[in-house]
Amino acid sequence: MAPKVAELAIFCLAGCASLTAQQQHFSGNVRTGESYTRDLGRGLVLVVTTSSIQVQAAPTHQGADDFSGCVTPPFHGPNPTGLEAWQFVTEQNEPLPKAELDALHRREFHFVLTTADNHAACKNLDVAEHRPPIKMKDGTLVYGTPGYKSPQLGTGVVTLSEIELTQVGAGQKAEVQSLVFTADITLPIAKAEGK
Repeated sequence: MAPKVAELAIFCLAGCASLTAQQQHFSGNVRTGESYTRDLGRGLVLVVTTSSIQVQAAPTHQGADDFSGCVTPPFHGPNPTGLEAWQFVTEQNEPLPKAELDALHRREFHFVLTTADNHAACKNLDVAEHRPPIKMKDGTLVYGTPGYKSPQLGTGVVTLSEIELTQVGAGQKAEVQSLVFTADITLPIAKAEGK
């Protein structure tokens, strides 16, 4: 009996971690011109700058594909992963009242887990946005690519606890100088090889 228990323990050490969703909680800060990067595992990296939140394939580099862009709505206009300064000021370029600003602190987003899934999701989004729906044999309308199956998605919530703005006031253009944040990232249960 003891050899079976030992065998099961070794098997579990090798594979049990992938049988549950992986949750991570951490905090960070970033200043203009810098980027905060955090290895999320599975070849993914969270990149936070004073203008955006992205999930990229490791190793990360300038201009790398953002794995959240094609699966986090809205796809036109302000998106939860955008951190542009204009979102945090009034039309007169003054800081938003606290109640309005507080509503913008929580940034929830989704992301794909692989480059192949990112390309497929972006292609499907492009087809859905720029082509008319396709009428199937049974009469249903399909927006996007017929047969497209949404890939596994990770989820993230970045909560901004401090936002430092510069150049606020009439006649100026506000900029985000620095951000302090916490992040909660969940990677889904890993798919078994070959599935």
